Amino acid sequence: MERQIQYDRGMVMEEKRIIGIANQILKETNLYSIPIEVVAIANYYGFKVYEISMDDKESGLLVVDKKTIPGFRSNRIIIVNSNHSAERKRFTIAHELGHYFLSENKEVCIAHKDSGDYSPEERDANYFASVLLMPVEMIEGDIKKIHKVFGKMDDTIIVYKIARNFYVSRSAVQVRLKKIGVV
Repeated sequence: MERQIQYDRGMVMEEKRIIGIANQILKETNLYSIPIEVVAIANYYGFKVYEISMDDKESGLLVVDKKTIPGFRSNRIIIVNSNHSAERKRFTIAHELGHYFLSENKEVCIAHKDSGDYSPEERDANYFASVLLMPVEMIEGDIKKIHKVFGKMDDTIIVYKIARNFYVSRSAVQVRLKKIGVV
């Protein structure tokens, strides 16, 4: 059954809609190759991406305003924690883009990602990030290639190889593969 989330503001977000938005972005940007170039996607939509040292529990921040944000020479910024791994930074950028693309108000938008926040909006932004960085067709194609080259493999090795190919964390791959019913 399709998961629907009822937000406090009355909006219902369906997984199918999130998938559609992510796929439209990949199509529009023509950045549909492994690994997905998430910074290029952000830049395509006018975002500047910055790395700043933050507390470890903080992953990122998105700010969109009608006017230039002081100190950044842009009105659209994504900031990621410079202390995190490259894979986590990529996921955070995709997550922050999720907040923007799933938001009703695209003129003024602020989102902040802390570890342990499991609100519906955060779960949807995480789902968006996983769909954007690991489209199901690409994962299935990659698994077929892995099996063709190496034969039948243990799920742990498949997770490792997909994480390496898609340049995401193994935990993100495990969640995605479970969601699409591969493991």
